[in-house]
Amino acid sequence: MINPSFLEVNTKAYKLLLLFVFCLALTLKGQDDQQALLLAPAKSGGVWGFINPSGSWVIAPQYGEANNFHDNVAEVVQYTNDDIKNGFIDKNNNWVIQLPEFNFSHFSEGRLAFLENGLYGFMDSVGKKVIPAQFRFCSNFENGKAMVVFKSGKAGYINREKKLLISPRWDTAFNFQGNFAITGKRTPDGKFLYGVIDNTGNTLVPYQYSWITNFSEEKAFANQGGVYENGRINGGTWMIINMKDQAVLPLKDTTLIVEIDNYDEAYSNLLKFRNDVAWFPGRVNGEILYGLINTSGKWVVRPTYKVVNKINEGLTAIFINGRMGFIDLKGKEIIPCKFESTGAFHNNLAWFKEGKKYGFINKNGEVVIPAKFEDVRDFMLVK
Repeated sequence: MINPSFLEVNTKAYKLLLLFVFCLALTLKGQDDQQALLLAPAKSGGVWGFINPSGSWVIAPQYGEANNFHDNVAEVVQYTNDDIKNGFIDKNNNWVIQLPEFNFSHFSEGRLAFLENGLYGFMDSVGKKVIPAQFRFCSNFENGKAMVVFKSGKAGYINREKKLLISPRWDTAFNFQGNFAITGKRTPDGKFLYGVIDNTGNTLVPYQYSWITNFSEEKAFANQGGVYENGRINGGTWMIINMKDQAVLPLKDTTLIVEIDNYDEAYSNLLKFRNDVAWFPGRVNGEILYGLINTSGKWVVRPTYKVVNKINEGLTAIFINGRMGFIDLKGKEIIPCKFESTGAFHNNLAWFKEGKKYGFINKNGEVVIPAKFEDVRDFMLVK
């Protein structure tokens, strides 16, 4: 028979142990948060450095080029006399990797694509070439997979260790977004028809579309019967593919011309669903304007704006009478259109431009960093 006092003592000990583990987790999280920084590239005096949300320099201006931090490193170029130094730095301004030339790329899931003798491969976070250059083209890694084009010209998918996950069989393909990827097959007349595959390469959506935009929230726009020409789809019927509900919804009240580019973020991010809403163009009195459309194909905000920016953190920028501001996803004005130009919000801050200078605002439209820089990029969390 178990002594009741033994159970009482051990119950107290167990509770104390749980309390200790909880406090330790909070302490470690606090230390992690303290070590993390928000940094944005900023240009002053013709060179780039990195600032914090107060506008102070964390890394002094010294680089000829600088990109946003991704995977805790940022690509930079440094000019010294006749020498050019390219590569990636960490938040302490230590060089992590040096490259022979500016890559105009970024790390994703611990891998960076590199070009060597006309072929692509991948290196790890310390610059080791873990996947030799052997592909005609490649994408960044997303969800543990990268699209690669083999010397045969066919596209397939590999993992971070170069293991072939899905054998090459498509004439064109895009990154996985979640559990889905868009792939394409060339028709006898040299055009492409697009469909959707799952994680194993099985066809989920047949190859019958002239274009399919990048998936977001398991939804994408697709065009059937249109003609691709100079970065635009002319004619055809646009629809919403909803993978979650396994449904296709034709759109009636839309334009006949839509600019598309799944690789160019300026276009691909506009046509992405965020909180079940996406920008989509419509024709109003012969003019193409953007409105917000929901997953039911109904306009939340009818096509009104010539210029818009991507939806991020619940807000999106609009352009009215030569000035930009922000609305929410129901079309309510949150920040009046009083800025010459703005970016999207990242970590609660968005850049704005006045004259030839850039600064940052918060989600109340308050200027938190005055317009004093020659150029800026977005704030990213860096550990």
